[in-house]
Amino acid sequence: MLAFLRRSFASLPLSLLALFFLALSGSLGLLYSWVSLPDLQAVRQGIYGRNEMSEFVLQATLARLSLLRYGLLAVAVGATATLVYMVRSGRFRSEIEELRQQFREVSRGVVRAVQHTSRTEKLLAILLLLGILGLRLYYFRVYPLSTDEVATYDYFVRGGPVAITSFYPIPNNHMLFSLSCWVVSWFTADDGLVLRLPTLLISLVGTLAAYTALIRVTNFRMATLAVGLFCLSPMSLYYAVAGRGYFLLIVLALGQFFAMLAILHAPRYARLGWGAFIMTGVLGLYTIPTYAYPLVSLGFWMGVVFLRRRNLAGLRRLTAAAVLVAAGALVAYGPVMCVSGLNSVTDNQYIAPQTLREFWQSYGLYLYKPARELFGHEQLSAPGFVVLLAAALLGLPILPHRWRRVALPAVVLVLLPFVFMPIQRVYSPARVLLYGTFFFFLGVAALGEWVLQRLRVSRPLALAGIGALLSLYGIYQAAHFRYSVRGAQTQDQQLRQAYAWLRPRQARRVYFDAPFHKLYFHHYALTTGYPLWLFEATSAQGTRYDYVVLFRGQTTLPAWLTAGYRPVYSDAGATIYQALAPPAAPPAPTPAAAPRAGK
Repeated sequence: MLAFLRRSFASLPLSLLALFFLALSGSLGLLYSWVSLPDLQAVRQGIYGRNEMSEFVLQATLARLSLLRYGLLAVAVGATATLVYMVRSGRFRSEIEELRQQFREVSRGVVRAVQHTSRTEKLLAILLLLGILGLRLYYFRVYPLSTDEVATYDYFVRGGPVAITSFYPIPNNHMLFSLSCWVVSWFTADDGLVLRLPTLLISLVGTLAAYTALIRVTNFRMATLAVGLFCLSPMSLYYAVAGRGYFLLIVLALGQFFAMLAILHAPRYARLGWGAFIMTGVLGLYTIPTYAYPLVSLGFWMGVVFLRRRNLAGLRRLTAAAVLVAAGALVAYGPVMCVSGLNSVTDNQYIAPQTLREFWQSYGLYLYKPARELFGHEQLSAPGFVVLLAAALLGLPILPHRWRRVALPAVVLVLLPFVFMPIQRVYSPARVLLYGTFFFFLGVAALGEWVLQRLRVSRPLALAGIGALLSLYGIYQAAHFRYSVRGAQTQDQQLRQAYAWLRPRQARRVYFDAPFHKLYFHHYALTTGYPLWLFEATSAQGTRYDYVVLFRGQTTLPAWLTAGYRPVYSDAGATIYQALAPPAAPPAPTPAAAPRAGK
């Protein structure tokens, strides 16, 4: 057994991985070395005290906190012991130098590939990237904050690192991304900048890195088609600026994809590839648990290739990598399991498993919905996706080997989630599958490049055609996306008008049966320091409130409302009722913002 473990881990970059695990466990260990149960309750009260979330009960106990601290300490000690052994044996310095040299060679190869493109190709690339950046900046400015962004800011980022790394009342907490937002909050209190600046920077750097790396492993035209079509698709345009972790997930999935290519097809960079594969796997799961889709898909493809090659050593390393990724995820989610409970992560209340019969009855119809959201056309998205994916599959055997080894795993990444969903018996939202659209367009781009070469289209004409295609596609998607922007702006205006009407009336206690209004009113009050207390249907209805907010269109009103309140404001989104009797005295003042534990 020891010999098996030694052979499995020997080819991995142990020095780099030990540093990674020491940084992960050490930072969490330092954070939770001083946190007590009263501290956790104080942070929870600061975040949820005015916006009722009674279903979120902290699961932390003294025994759990002690177990968390000792577990993190054990991982840190193990990583430190590994580093000491590597240093004393002389392997640390040589291994780090080897990794540095490999990274330098990979970077130089990417730079050379970009330098070898023609002036026309460079001009096309610059125009494409500027167009993408311009659209992202425009949507950054005009698209209002969504409900998920507001929840991320109010429930996690404002609470500081303790809330971010341990509170999981709803699946909105994309922890690695939320930590990046918390860092930005050191420098600005603007909620839009705090949430969206990290995404904008991640999408900018990730797009450039993916584009240049694709030029290196394929060619300029394939890379331009794949990156252009993906970045101009509607959901990609939105999540490239929205304050959520989905674009970070995409960047990490792409990094792991290129690491997989290095492991399978560039043995001289295998050690660097294994290190990148393991670390991006852990960070991806720490961003969003649904990163398991690309992670398992890549692992499956690597296993197939190793089996086909009868590479038992590769299978051992893959097994070791899987163990390390699982261990890293366990360390990262340790605070969540201690404070919020394991069920908070594994039981997604918004995506409940169905019976097999229920699942298969609607699975075909479900597939139309994510296709429309991902590709932007109501009628053509689903059939277009099926036709182009089928064409890419049929074209794989005739592609040159250099392209096929990139396109084939890309298609596998697109298809396997549709196998995982029946196993889970859940319909994953379109945003969970967003990463797959990049790999779909990569497969389509490979087929398109083969057609161009088969027809012997001249290079200038091919570049002009690609430029025209991307221009028309971008114009169409931007024109179509304006309806989503207008709808969001209209809703935002209604919410702000309703709050602007309520705010001068010095409301303190407000009952809501309008979830959007409750979320946004709470956000407006928090960001302006106004002491507004909010209640909802789970509140005791024997208490009187200053105002009651109901969503517009509710026809059956509760008896306690009609007897004690009168309508005073109405718009297309909600109706506000005012108490007939004098309003209740406001509660004792509490801090306006959640304590930033650990800052």
